Amino acid sequence: MKTVVYGGGNVTVGTSKTVTFPIAITVKDNSGVKGLANVDTSKAYSVHGFFDWTGSSCVKKSSTTSVCTATTTVDPAWIPDNQ
Repeated sequence: MKTVVYGGGNVTVGTSKTVTFPIAITVKDNSGVKGLANVDTSKAYSVHGFFDWTGSSCVKKSSTTSVCTATTTVDPAWIPDNQ
């Protein structure tokens, strides 16, 4: 599996604007790949985050390999106001 976020560039998140960016995932499976059931951008120890997976599409590259692009949105409004 190979994963590329935002075409290899940086995703800049501020404090108010929602940001949407792609995550391209090259997936290999002997029976082929039809789609993604879930994309989780949280770390194993995170309980909750402000990243949302909003959909995906896959392009077949061979009988066993597809490149699936997941659309991810970051909403900084989720961050509590600490003032």
